[in-house]
Amino acid sequence: MSIGRDIKPEEFSKIQATLEAWYQQSGGLLDTIKQKIDWAKESQDRQKTHKADFEKKIESIKANLKAIIEQDIMMDSSGHFEGAEYYDHRPHNKGRKGLKSKVKGNAPKDRRGRNM
Repeated sequence: MSIGRDIKPEEFSKIQATLEAWYQQSGGLLDTIKQKIDWAKESQDRQKTHKADFEKKIESIKANLKAIIEQDIMMDSSGHFEGAEYYDHRPHNKGRKGLKSKVKGNAPKDRRGRNM
């Protein structure tokens, strides 16, 4: 407490004013920090919500693609792919000529690369 001995009574008001100004600035600084913390929390919550929505959209797209792929590769009762006719090369049909494809482009090939 030796510092108190060197202070003159007329300096008390100046020290008090300095401490009050410091206190007010500290309070303002704390309010600013609280606002920044609140903003960061809100931003994080928005980001989590956005990420969850994005992941839901991805899962929905995956499910839709899976359904489309499954639908495209389903076979009808005659063994042909739905929506296109290919050569019928099943073993019980070896003696007969296969059905010609109505789809333009490359015909199905066997292991040696020959048209079936």
